[in-house]
Amino acid sequence: MLNYNPFNYTEFLDYVDNTKWLGFRNSSETWSESFSLTKNLQEAKTLARHGWDSWIKMLKDLDTIHVNWTVETEHSIVGASVDIWRYINGQPDCMIEFVDSIERDKPQLTMYIPLWYNCNVDAKNAQEYLKEAMKLVFDKIITHDVEVIWYFLVDQRDNNLEFTTVTLKRFGQQIVLNNFAFAFHPSFFRRIWFRYIETKKYLRSWYWSGNTEIYKTLNELNKLNNKEVWLFPQVTNHDGCKEWDIEKIV
Repeated sequence: MLNYNPFNYTEFLDYVDNTKWLGFRNSSETWSESFSLTKNLQEAKTLARHGWDSWIKMLKDLDTIHVNWTVETEHSIVGASVDIWRYINGQPDCMIEFVDSIERDKPQLTMYIPLWYNCNVDAKNAQEYLKEAMKLVFDKIITHDVEVIWYFLVDQRDNNLEFTTVTLKRFGQQIVLNNFAFAFHPSFFRRIWFRYIETKKYLRSWYWSGNTEIYKTLNELNKLNNKEVWLFPQVTNHDGCKEWDIEKIV
């Protein structure tokens, strides 16, 4: 049986903040800074809520941060406000019209990115993978209306699977860059996701389970919607974090 739990970004953080920790394990708080790249769970929560501004500087080399809506102004005989100088001088096109210059009617693309990797994956290598994934997201935003979804799969040990998604960006939605960026930080998985799973009764010894069958499920799900879907590869070892490219996306 597949139990499906969809969240948006804020809903997921609210769940983690407001759901009781059951006390089986506490790795979300006890893992080291070298493992997660944050000092503790509270720091991760703060960055998730309020943004990871230092990431913006780190991303300057990507040259693809074109994610804010672009609004231009045009003079017209009708509009939202008056250009006083033109009005006084009797010019008919004295009104200012605000024009959203973002290209509309782009083809839709859903990107499913697996947010899990083994404990033997070094945090810095994990961050390299996440950085490359984010780069591909921004590359496609230029030409497509992109939806970005983290997904997680947990085997509940009773022949049930829990499939959880966190939608980071919906179709047509503007990105809040510094919040969006923290979702691509190792602590989003190794602290916040860990705390999420620590609220589950079935947790005993592991926090996630890789399962290739989920690719079939996602593929069939989205065929019904008749839209383009990218399934990013899972990182399974420390060597796989640095060297992967678009050809490995299903």
